[in-house]
Amino acid sequence: DIRERLAPLAPAWVTECAFALFVVGIEVILRFLLDRLLPGAAPFALIYPATLAATLFAGWRSGFLVLVVSELLAWHFILPIVGSFQLADGARLLVIFLSGLFTVFLAEAYRSAGQNALRLRHAQLEERNLLLREIEHRIGNNFAMVSGLVDIQRRRSESEDVKAALSAVLARIESFARAHKH
Repeated sequence: DIRERLAPLAPAWVTECAFALFVVGIEVILRFLLDRLLPGAAPFALIYPATLAATLFAGWRSGFLVLVVSELLAWHFILPIVGSFQLADGARLLVIFLSGLFTVFLAEAYRSAGQNALRLRHAQLEERNLLLREIEHRIGNNFAMVSGLVDIQRRRSESEDVKAALSAVLARIESFARAHKH
């Protein structure tokens, strides 16, 4: 999300507008290049990908702004009465605008679902990490408890052979505890 990445630098609405204008600029350049290669081919073809890209990367307001500016540019520069805003082909503009709105709606729904999935995944990872820390802590406590019980038994024992055997057991338990800790 461009808005989140640039949040420290600019408010969300500024980022949305700037990204929309950037996308429209790319759209205009591509349209110019396409007209050089194939004059008059698919005059509205770039509106949908530009609207989709703006919505996916910067939100629905950015996508809507790209749609409106693209429609105005197409209306002024491409439609039958070139260089004017006379409404010669209103039905085509309306269908393109409604299709663009549908594109914005679908892209925003997809974007929201993706963000929700990321938030859920992050929450699940946090919960998993918390559980792992808790398990680590409990295992450490268990090693300490077993070690303490063996040490008590070793100190209470009167036989030197038993004390030596329990000391060896205690050393092994403490080795396992240190290995687990690391």
